[in-house]
Amino acid sequence: MIRIELRNKNGSLEIGGSNHPSARLQQIKGIGLPAKEPETVVFAGQPGQIYQSIRDTHRTITMAIDFYGGPLQLEQINKLIYDEVEIRITSGRYRRKIKGICINPEEFESLIYHKWYKLVLQFVCNNPYFN
Repeated sequence: MIRIELRNKNGSLEIGGSNHPSARLQQIKGIGLPAKEPETVVFAGQPGQIYQSIRDTHRTITMAIDFYGGPLQLEQINKLIYDEVEIRITSGRYRRKIKGICINPEEFESLIYHKWYKLVLQFVCNNPYFN
């Protein structure tokens, strides 16, 4: 089972699988290999191209979450994602940690009687490597 924790000086939020009581992870993207950006040179009269260097670019992590709570809890989440967040991912015996900034905070969509909300959070991690 996967467990994700968002943490900074403003507090923390734990996100779990389908049986988590308050924050259920529906989808996550961006935790695989980082994207690469090649620098190439093309010479006239020669086929193809030559790679001069290849570097890893920033990482973008997107999470879709169903969250149970009221206006007070949503305000705490807004305070949490305003600053840089440490994202801790635990799956079985594997543990990863990376820092990211929420770049696209969207309005929280109310699902059922203003208690269940759909959150989509997108974080940009300038350093693409997990610790």
